Amino acid sequence: MPSFLDLTPADQEDAVRAYLHKVALARQDPVQFLELVGEEETTRDPIRVAPHQRVALSFVLAHPRCVLMMPVGGSKTYLASHLVAWQIGADPTTRGAVVSATQIQASKPLRLAQSLVEFNPYYRTVFPDVLPARPWTDTAFQVTRPAGIRDHSMTAYGLEGAIL
Repeated sequence: MPSFLDLTPADQEDAVRAYLHKVALARQDPVQFLELVGEEETTRDPIRVAPHQRVALSFVLAHPRCVLMMPVGGSKTYLASHLVAWQIGADPTTRGAVVSATQIQASKPLRLAQSLVEFNPYYRTVFPDVLPARPWTDTAFQVTRPAGIRDHSMTAYGLEGAIL
């Protein structure tokens, strides 16, 4: 595949236009967001959203208070992390929780969402105004948003222990 600089000026314009179109779609659609922002964890290659992931995302968006149960390795943590990051980007006043058996388990998707917000350059392109704010801990975080919102943007809770 040729480098961007190897393209003709007209092809460079087309490439930029196509990329900006993908960015606009990613602001509106979590599947498009995942395909633009998501990376395979070990190789960092771009991902393609699998059919079962599309179904899971559609279900969660249609049923905001649902419980998502999938087999081990079904990408629950990955989907939850990216969905949390997308929802916060789409509406920085969003507040929510990741709940699991333990707070340590619940903090895994939370930390991945934090990493997307803080370090992912594609996330920055899709949601340039969403920046880390305080508090920013292993179990809760906030992004820049209007004053007066009492809860964190996202918090990790465990069913076991005195957290809930």
